Amino acid sequence: MDVCDTAVGHLLAAERGTPGERYILGCENITLKEILHRLAQIAGKPAPKTQVPYALAYAAGLVTTGWANLTGKEPLAPLEGVKMARKKMFVTSAKAKRELSYAPGPVDVALRRAVDWFTANRYR
Repeated sequence: MDVCDTAVGHLLAAERGTPGERYILGCENITLKEILHRLAQIAGKPAPKTQVPYALAYAAGLVTTGWANLTGKEPLAPLEGVKMARKKMFVTSAKAKRELSYAPGPVDVALRRAVDWFTANRYR
């Protein structure tokens, strides 16, 4: 989901939302594997082929996050990111669509914008 869609959703909630209510500003529910596949297609690069066992990823998260806490540098594998990557967190934004007229754009457009930004800012 694009940050622009999120910003519009917040404005819609402020203008049309019911005080005290909560609205999920989501889009299409896709797995991490599907996100990586779509990003690979958009970026014109191969998708990752190796799947790291969760126990190994967790251990890497513990070590690199611990090291980051000592050095002040970013962890290679943030422990919270490792934990979240394992979960499917599917949600629905039907209430926001119904009550706020929230209409997010396609996920692929958001992914394209992200790839373009990272490319323009020389991330690889």
